[in-house]
Amino acid sequence: MLKQVYDHLDVAGKAGLTIAELARQLGLQLLDGRILLRNLCRKGLAVCTLHDKGKAAINKYVSYALSVNSIVIIIVIIIGFISSSSPSSYLYAAFL
Repeated sequence: MLKQVYDHLDVAGKAGLTIAELARQLGLQLLDGRILLRNLCRKGLAVCTLHDKGKAAINKYVSYALSVNSIVIIIVIIIGFISSSSPSSYLYAAFL
């Protein structure tokens, strides 16, 4: 089931999905969709982002591979491996 949720996040792209959108697509209750998305976040496969819509705040979930932060971290790690013999310092800086 987590694989299906992850596939839906990939299809949604950088726009991401709300819990309600995912639940509607998979035919689940909201609580079940929330549990599945939070499990993906705990495993490091998804990222929860907060979006303002009027007076309400909406949580959208995006695949970790598509999130901006992961791209920055990957670039910093690659630069660290190419330019230095000790990339651990670059890896540490990427997570600050």
